[in-house]
Amino acid sequence: MRTDSADPDVRALWLERIIRITARLNSVLELDGQLELIMDAAIDVTGAERGFLLLSDADGALAVRCARNIDAERLNGGEPHYSRTVAERSVAVGEIIVTTDAREDARYSEAGSIAALHLRYIVAVPLAVKGRTIGTIYLDSRSGGHFDETRLSLLRVLADQAAIAIHNSSLMADVRRQAGTIAELNGRLEAELQTTRKALGRACSELRDINGELAIRHSYFGLIGQSKAMKDLFGLLERIVATDMPVVILGESGTGKELVARALHVGGPRKKGAFVAENCAAIPAPLLESILFGHVRGAFTGAVASRNGLFAEADGGTLFLDEIGELPLDMQTRLLRVLQEGEVRPVGGNRAVKVDVRVLAASNRNLREMVKRGTFREDLFYRLHVMEVALPALRERQEDIPVLVRHFIAKHQPKRKITVTGDAMALMMSFSWPGNVRQLENEVMRATVLCEDVLDVEHLSEGLKDPVGSSIEELADLRLEPHVDRLKKRLIRLALRRSGNNRSRAAELLGVSRFGLSKMIERLEQE
Repeated sequence: MRTDSADPDVRALWLERIIRITARLNSVLELDGQLELIMDAAIDVTGAERGFLLLSDADGALAVRCARNIDAERLNGGEPHYSRTVAERSVAVGEIIVTTDAREDARYSEAGSIAALHLRYIVAVPLAVKGRTIGTIYLDSRSGGHFDETRLSLLRVLADQAAIAIHNSSLMADVRRQAGTIAELNGRLEAELQTTRKALGRACSELRDINGELAIRHSYFGLIGQSKAMKDLFGLLERIVATDMPVVILGESGTGKELVARALHVGGPRKKGAFVAENCAAIPAPLLESILFGHVRGAFTGAVASRNGLFAEADGGTLFLDEIGELPLDMQTRLLRVLQEGEVRPVGGNRAVKVDVRVLAASNRNLREMVKRGTFREDLFYRLHVMEVALPALRERQEDIPVLVRHFIAKHQPKRKITVTGDAMALMMSFSWPGNVRQLENEVMRATVLCEDVLDVEHLSEGLKDPVGSSIEELADLRLEPHVDRLKKRLIRLALRRSGNNRSRAAELLGVSRFGLSKMIERLEQE
């Protein structure tokens, strides 16, 4: 792994270190201890030879409060030990000052300390809080340092959090001196802590933008994937999770529609309320109204006691109606009235009951086409369809299969270390998975029971080994080209493995020219 600061993994590790340092700053109450932490972190980030942390006194003059790599006698003596010109300028203008050749920099050519100390690399970053600059972190080197843009960005983040921590420390000193105002100052400190967390969150976001890409997410409240389709899905959910709007979740059976609904509930403002899920297709039509809206005792034969419906159970929370396209038209009318009026009337009851429910609906059918055919009410469709979340089929995100397989092995065999062979993984990645993620999970669960420490092709079901034979009746997509391409990918991977990644030998095994193989690989990788 690269060790330079341009490596995204290295940048992420540095950022994690600064987050931990910030947490420690908020736990250390003594100013001297905070300054030691800040100074060590600044030297660590930049690789500078020396460092000074200067704070303004009551008259506005800068004084060294902490230093690194300079002995106490020189620090307390009369000789210059840092460029006061650079330090004072960073405080005066409130901006970071950087020079990578101080002796040739026209701004500081007349500064005697630079020439006397033979300084070349200098950086000074101001410590500002609440619009006021309280000091500066000054770093210099004679021979070199890591003053690239990424490390300077990290240094800015450190300085912002350091300024807040120093300010908080000053407030704590006031608390100790003024015991009568402890309660009020504690409130102010809590507010400052919240500001620190928000500022750190903004800084993390800005640094991810500097890196050129957002941090990769492999999961979101139980949803697993690292493909572009899943990253787009996670981004959409992140935007709508905090809202209270109705959402229609579309996708084939087994794609995880209920997982999306649970993610929107758990991550949303109703997470403390109940999450109630029901499959509309599984409820007999005569019982639908009673199950959804409840009934009173004696409302019909067998109603020996009053019963709350799903809307009442979900009051204050979320109701997830799966396969909503299976609702009969008369029940669609009743559901629309409940959504419009925010109240339900139990079967046999005389009084309507107010309910506060967020409704999430899902379907594996095309609701728009159903509206056109008159089998789904248009007004109900637009009442529910405020936001649409479309889940990709597993065959459309096959690059997620390896991470899903590892997830399911860990889920169902947490105490075992099972390795999946390349051939078995290639076979699973070439299959179309008409049952989507649910089918993949069942296949992995079955295979892990049959294998020992290695999961190979022999442990997979026959339907995967002969996708155009025994399982052809299960294929949802009958177009030739996608299946031919998947078979080509599988055979190319197998040929490359058997030839030790020698393309000429792999081309011989496949019966094509080396040029033809290269063109096929290039085309298939772009799809």
